[in-house]
Amino acid sequence: MADARVAQAGVELFLQPAAAARVAQAGVELFLRLPSTDGLAIEVDLNGVWTDVTLDMLAQADVKYGIDGNGPADLIASTGVFQFQLDNSIRNSAGLIGYYSPQHANARSGWTYGIGCRLTLGTYIKHRGKIRIIDPEPGSHLSRRVNVISHDNIRDLSEADGRRVDIQIAQSEVDLIQAVLAALPTTSRPYATSYATSVDEYPYAFDNIGEGAKALSLIRDVAQSARGYVYVTGPGIFTYQSRAARAILTSSYTLSDTMAGLELPSSLDGAYNRVRCTIHPKDIDATSTHVLWAATNPQSVAPDSTTEIWVTYRDPDDPSIRIGATAQLAMVAYTDYVANEDPGGAGVDRTASVSVSATYYATTAKLTIVSSTSVETYLTTLQVRGARIRDLEPITKEHYVAATYGDRPFDLDMPYQDDDDVAYNAAIEIYETYSDPTSTAQAIEFYAETGDLMTQALAREPGDMITISETVTGASAIRAIIQSVALDIRPGPQIVCRWGLAPVSFLAGTWVLGETEDDKSDLGEGTILGF
Repeated sequence: MADARVAQAGVELFLQPAAAARVAQAGVELFLRLPSTDGLAIEVDLNGVWTDVTLDMLAQADVKYGIDGNGPADLIASTGVFQFQLDNSIRNSAGLIGYYSPQHANARSGWTYGIGCRLTLGTYIKHRGKIRIIDPEPGSHLSRRVNVISHDNIRDLSEADGRRVDIQIAQSEVDLIQAVLAALPTTSRPYATSYATSVDEYPYAFDNIGEGAKALSLIRDVAQSARGYVYVTGPGIFTYQSRAARAILTSSYTLSDTMAGLELPSSLDGAYNRVRCTIHPKDIDATSTHVLWAATNPQSVAPDSTTEIWVTYRDPDDPSIRIGATAQLAMVAYTDYVANEDPGGAGVDRTASVSVSATYYATTAKLTIVSSTSVETYLTTLQVRGARIRDLEPITKEHYVAATYGDRPFDLDMPYQDDDDVAYNAAIEIYETYSDPTSTAQAIEFYAETGDLMTQALAREPGDMITISETVTGASAIRAIIQSVALDIRPGPQIVCRWGLAPVSFLAGTWVLGETEDDKSDLGEGTILGF
């Protein structure tokens, strides 16, 4: 029996007999395929070549990226996700069952986990990442589709080891972010980067890295210290937007009664009238002879071997406290390490037959131990020395204004910030931005079918400012910052666009040193100076 194709409601239905997923008493299986792919392309990196797989796309696709949430601590993007389905039946472009099953004999060459993936709509790339999930539905009587999920670079950064970052001295927030990325394997780094001009400089940074710390957590600490924003755009560009860059934004687009949905605050959950910002001035040793780490038990060394061990710096006055370090000393025999045949320190001295070298990082060291003796030895002394960087006296700055809704506090930790003026100004900025929720918007949704709305759905990215007016809710010329972008791609193709929104900062429109704006007044003439 030949396949029957039925066009209905803008979609294509493939009817196949003898299938388990049957429409009642019809004995058919339904396949949903996007009937038009004009302006839409899904490409994957097969054997180093970008290859279009759009013809095998089934059903709808969804893409989302940017910063979840719109609170004062929502500064770092979550993993961007692109979900779609591919035809794994004989109706795909190759006519092969299992064409998109990585373990199948018919698997497409180069089709596997971790390969590049990108989504293009018109002239806009709206996702670039790596395929992380390939989930073929099994069985000869099921849909024979493959569920595919690609993640953007935020996922790489959330998984990559952050401990190989060096201590940073007198560096800006952009310098710090670049140091984190430079310490990663090339496969974990972004495809491209875009940085706003730095606004701060930090005497010391990365002295707080703990065991298992990931690159994204280090970047989050930088963003919190600077009140900046980090996200990956649709084209895969890792972006840092400073608080000063947000202060000089202008609205890119106005939506007035053209939305399908609008979320305005409906409670006090996002309102704060007491804001506390904590900074961390550092205490630095004047000399480099302090013990940063010392073995508490003899370390066994196998004959004729090379061994690597990782150690974490601890404050010798309180070993429960993790510390950073700088100016670490090279390992010196009989001072930093001593080797004996007996773990108690007796027996033959084997120090001359053992060498210990160190690679130093901000809060850790990698020790390489090389034994050239034919017998097992023990390092009865093993230590690392340098100048300690300690966080002894954090300082908290508070801004409070009494409000009729009571006391609603918010606390922000700024791990690398040491300027109390910046902390206090940050507290004021957060209060002014978040104390009154009535003039903000949380999300907006609209149908991007044709014309200007389609253009805006594709062109706008996190970090852009928009303006919103809506008659029923009374929203009037509300300015908001796009935090996240979500596109629901349906048969047609039609697009439902949803933007997660954050309030425009109190700093917006402030006078920023180094920026020339014709419409800004002179300093001292009623203009608020951004910090």
